This record gives sequence, structure tokens and C-alpha cells, in this order.
Amino acid sequence: MVDTTETKVARQALTWLGGKALLNSVNLEEGDGPGTRLDGFLSLAAEFGAAIVATCIDEEGQARTAE
Repeated sequence: MVDTTETKVARQALTWLGGKALLNSVNLEEGDGPGTRLDGFLSLAAEFGAAIVATCIDEEGQARTAE
């Protein structure tokens, strides 16, 4: 499992890991458009065949309720 919010760090870790990697702490803090952190992590996941653990954080912050 790679636990970082930095895509550069995640890319380096993914090059070292064997097997199926898991990218943790992916969120929508910057939104979901092109060039955002989410876009970078999803691109890395596709490139390396990694799974994603997404947290409930968006542009407004941490989710406090199911709504």
C-alpha cells in the first residue's frame, strides 16, 4: 500500500513495488477535473494496474454525514 497525497511520491513507490499495489488517501480536495491530484492518481492507477482507496474529502472538506 502506498499512502501519500503526492503523485510524484506515488509514482516512485509504484516503480519499486511488485504485485498489485494499492494507492491510499486519494481524494477530491482539488476537484475531479483534468490536472487535479485525483486525475494524477487515477492515471497512475491505470498505468500501473493499482487499486485506489478514496477518502470522503472534497473541495468543502471532510464528510461528516452520509449526505
